[in-house]
Amino acid sequence: MSAPVDARYGTYNSVSGNQTNHIAGDQHNYYGVDALAGSVIDTKLATLPVADSSSWDPSKLCLAGTRAELVGKIWEFISAATSRSRSARILLVTGPAGVGKTAVAHSIAQRCRAEGVLASSFFFSATHRDRARALFTTMARDFASRDRELKRLIGIAIDHDASLPTAPLSRQFEDLILTPLCNYHPKGIFVVVIDAFDESGDDQPPEPDRILDIFRDRLPLLPSSICFIVTTRVGREIDFLSEEEHVSTQTIDINDSINIADIEAFVRHVLKDIARRKRLGKGWPDERLVQDVTGRSEGLFLWVATIHRLLCTVADPEATLSNILSGQKLGLSAQRKIDGMFIAVLATFDHDDEEFLAAYELLMGTILLALSPLTPLALQAWDLCLQRLAKRTSMFILGSAPSPNPHHEWFYISAKVHHARMALSCLNLMNEQIRSDISGLGYATKQVADEWSQHGVSDILESLSEEFLYSCKYWTCHILQVDEPDNDLLEALENFISQHFIGWMEILCSKDRYQDATEIFEWIGVSEMEHYR
Repeated sequence: MSAPVDARYGTYNSVSGNQTNHIAGDQHNYYGVDALAGSVIDTKLATLPVADSSSWDPSKLCLAGTRAELVGKIWEFISAATSRSRSARILLVTGPAGVGKTAVAHSIAQRCRAEGVLASSFFFSATHRDRARALFTTMARDFASRDRELKRLIGIAIDHDASLPTAPLSRQFEDLILTPLCNYHPKGIFVVVIDAFDESGDDQPPEPDRILDIFRDRLPLLPSSICFIVTTRVGREIDFLSEEEHVSTQTIDINDSINIADIEAFVRHVLKDIARRKRLGKGWPDERLVQDVTGRSEGLFLWVATIHRLLCTVADPEATLSNILSGQKLGLSAQRKIDGMFIAVLATFDHDDEEFLAAYELLMGTILLALSPLTPLALQAWDLCLQRLAKRTSMFILGSAPSPNPHHEWFYISAKVHHARMALSCLNLMNEQIRSDISGLGYATKQVADEWSQHGVSDILESLSEEFLYSCKYWTCHILQVDEPDNDLLEALENFISQHFIGWMEILCSKDRYQDATEIFEWIGVSEMEHYR
């Protein structure tokens, strides 16, 4: 299958002047970089969404001296990108959770940047599942910043079709990535590093399936000098792609002697860092402790890294580490090993302290069930007793993994209870803050609509708080999880619907997008809100 050639772009070496193409009788004029220069192209590119915190981070590299063999093999793949005989476009770096794939991805991205071949890097995250929607727009902006001619071609594509920034992923790839690159073959190697491909939105179809389809069917059409380094857990991504001719695989074996040696070096590094931070003396750690931690890590860098972050926050790191090691079972998955670590630490808290338990339940329930990350300031606005709790629990956020020990039940969180509490918090906040005197609010009424008819809807509510915007966007998601609403929740909802429903829709349409309220009214139909049935 041949790569597409788009007549919109004309000849790629026409750097200035006008280029006119005739397509099906219609005339389209596109301009070279002199005519579409500067602010015009920059303005077009600025409309492309970029995922926050999705690029490589120099603070998250592999420890110097570790992963040398693996990085060397990946670099061999990159160096062969210009070989005409090579069909592979993607190198899948696979391994179980916790083996250190993300650190490898950051290290590869750094080396590519130093060698001048990094075109883009994109790090997926389990806590930011919506990043998948910005994968190709982020990539396009990175490409544009790397090459002047690609910048022109991508700018032309957006100028021709202003819907591309929000178009389906398949269209974004075709028009922003594939067509520009195939009309203009860039010189040199272009490397795209993608980490945690398995976190590309498994619970938000159809984006993950679309991305997999694109990687399977469309990536082979790119110029051979463009290659993708993709880290992922063993799973459906591997099953879907690994048999394709344009895909190579490099597996990380946690039981390999080189991996174990790297883990030991990492353990020595982190324990010595703890010794310096906590002034534990030059004799700590001893060799027995290094070997004990290395053996119990079972080749999982994430477990060691989590211990390091944990020990940095506690007053007695020696006792904490001893508790973790004494209760650590072998042969567990990375997640269960980390769960066991948190259980050992949380078990040391005074769970007879009612004030602590109340604060713990409030904060952890909110953090675990928040549908987008909230800053400490936003959480404080919901009066969650943060400051005292944050000092005592630090990073110990625990999910609801089952435990046979009844003594551990106190730190588990009831999802139903906290969805109801968060729904009530959202409704109360909106009932307090949605007011008719907010600048820009009221455009849905005829009088205000007439006033704004020549100016468009104002950019409403620039000063609204993070917690308020969260409430507007997600209150429906929380309340739909509530099976038995109490009177406080029903009263807050009745007040909201009767007084602020239109204002909420205006805010949502201005700041995000309209939400279909059908499910809410169906939920009301099975609740005790007689007036709205």
